[in-house]
Amino acid sequence: GGLIGPEHELENRLELLFLSILDALRGAWDLTDSANVLLTLIFYKRILCLVEEGAIDFIKIDPEDHKVLKELSQQLNEDKAQAFADLRYALINIARQNPILENIFAPLVVALEHEDDLQHLVRVFWMLDELDFSTEQFPVEAFGTFFNNSLNKAAARAGKSSGYWTIPKFLNQLLAGLANPKPGEMVFDPAAGQGSLLIELYNRSAKLEFNAQEKDLNAWALCKMNLLMNGLYHADLIQENALLSSNTENNFADIAVASFPFGVKLETRLIKNRPYVSIPFEVANTQEVDCNSLFVQLMLHKLKANGRMVVVLPLKTLFKDKEDKKLRDYLLRRDWVEAVITLPNGVLYSTGAPVSIMVINKAKPIERLDKVLFINASGFDSEHKSRIYKTLSDADVQCILEVFSGQTEHCDPWATSYSTWVSIDKILDNNANLNAK
Repeated sequence: GGLIGPEHELENRLELLFLSILDALRGAWDLTDSANVLLTLIFYKRILCLVEEGAIDFIKIDPEDHKVLKELSQQLNEDKAQAFADLRYALINIARQNPILENIFAPLVVALEHEDDLQHLVRVFWMLDELDFSTEQFPVEAFGTFFNNSLNKAAARAGKSSGYWTIPKFLNQLLAGLANPKPGEMVFDPAAGQGSLLIELYNRSAKLEFNAQEKDLNAWALCKMNLLMNGLYHADLIQENALLSSNTENNFADIAVASFPFGVKLETRLIKNRPYVSIPFEVANTQEVDCNSLFVQLMLHKLKANGRMVVVLPLKTLFKDKEDKKLRDYLLRRDWVEAVITLPNGVLYSTGAPVSIMVINKAKPIERLDKVLFINASGFDSEHKSRIYKTLSDADVQCILEVFSGQTEHCDPWATSYSTWVSIDKILDNNANLNAK
């Protein structure tokens, strides 16, 4: 209910246009490619407006390049191939002159190299040309929300085929609520994806610092755009594999968050001497190591002595033997596991695997020592978005957060019956099993 505010009308207008252009390209172009190229085009048109308005002063555009961008529509009427060649050159130039934009136009620059794509690009260009991208028309918050939502919608449409690890909005809200950031805190994310979780944290507490990594170039470029479109101008986002990074700085983060791709493996020789590896494994018998445990160890390494972590893990990590059990033993014996939340199957776009959230706290409050809070939300009455994906309602998310914080007076009584505290001794006696089901 309630009236839609003018800002939401703007977001909706933009989203409808975005989806209608995607539909127009359907069949002509791969869904992920078309979404990436379209968002990069929208980003460059918005950046151009912000620079012209003086809304951002840290991006400089050379007069020659500015002229190319401003006169592109006119040029397209005269000579398509030349107009796009000039655009490609101008974008590469702008990225070279502004370190914050380095490699950011990659999805569009690659498309501009392919002659087969030029006809589709012309269509997209004319459709976007109708729009005024100024802040007067679209304030930063409205435009940022549109950009972030569009990334999510494109990922949901592409599903497993997108190749990206994008998590749905309700899960970002849940993770950010569990992390509960305070102004001035430093957040570390080793697998930032398209940046939606970082934006959710920023929306909860604007005065945060961010240190994040993403190894996939396209996902990194979209993440960087997403952060810039949402006003996170100073987030430190590096394109690299966090597990193989040469940056060994540690103990700096107040919060570590991650929803990394599951099931990735790395050769043992690449990681055996990394400073973050704190759980011994049999080097002789193991050619490859599962990255789930490595990501958790890396995040622990980056956390301060009183830091906290919220991480999405495949459910099997909570009860399987071998490396998974070593990780659970390591965390439980230090009394760092604060809570485990089991989610319904089918909440991620990129995998049907059942998942859970683990909340780790290196400095648990006294009243939470020697025990773990289990919240079994796997049977929550999830709203079916489609036959494939499930989502939790805002009320479900709020309820989980209230049960976690111990403030359950507004929560449905039935929901509290899905939670229980179990002593660490009892868990260790039961094969360190952390499955809340």
